[in-house]
Amino acid sequence: MKHQKGSTMVLLVLAGIVAVIVVGFILYNQKKASTGSEAAVPPEYQTQYQDSAKTVTPINDTKDLDSASTSLDSTSTTQLDSQLKLLDSSTSSF
Repeated sequence: MKHQKGSTMVLLVLAGIVAVIVVGFILYNQKKASTGSEAAVPPEYQTQYQDSAKTVTPINDTKDLDSASTSLDSTSTTQLDSQLKLLDSSTSSF
């Protein structure tokens, strides 16, 4: 009988651990799902983000995709690099 009582206690502890892991996973996924894409953008860049979303043309077929690819290939990354360095330096103070 003692062996059965001990195994019951082990099973209860394991069930409790599994329950805590499942609840933690569910809460983590709810928090992750509730965070929208705009929440990840700092407030000072919200207007730029929203304005750029309005000017982007949708890609409906391969011709549009080729056009977007050509446009991206010809884009100068110098301005983007300087903006990223500025953003990196401002966030490094946290």
